[in-house]
Amino acid sequence: MSAGPEQVVRDFTDAVARHDFGRLGGEDGSPRMTITRLFRDGDRVVMEGRGEGRFRNGAPYDNRYVIVHEVVEGRLKTVREYMDTQHAASMFATAMAQEDG
Repeated sequence: MSAGPEQVVRDFTDAVARHDFGRLGGEDGSPRMTITRLFRDGDRVVMEGRGEGRFRNGAPYDNRYVIVHEVVEGRLKTVREYMDTQHAASMFATAMAQEDG
């Protein structure tokens, strides 16, 4: 039995957060990505979420997302993410510069 679409999205979100924050993340698992709302319409699951916390070097991370997932037969088919990419790039650049410095 395959996982329902909402669980597929939750599992994917956890994996993305581990990957994106991995090397720069704090020992407490921060920053974290939290799902604040899920909406489902057929094979589409829309997630509202927030990433927040501090990187290992103390640099802050605070961002919001809307991500549209298409889940077919228990597997992700497409993912479209909407967020302020300039804001995210700035926060990651600060974390990386402090990490490398």
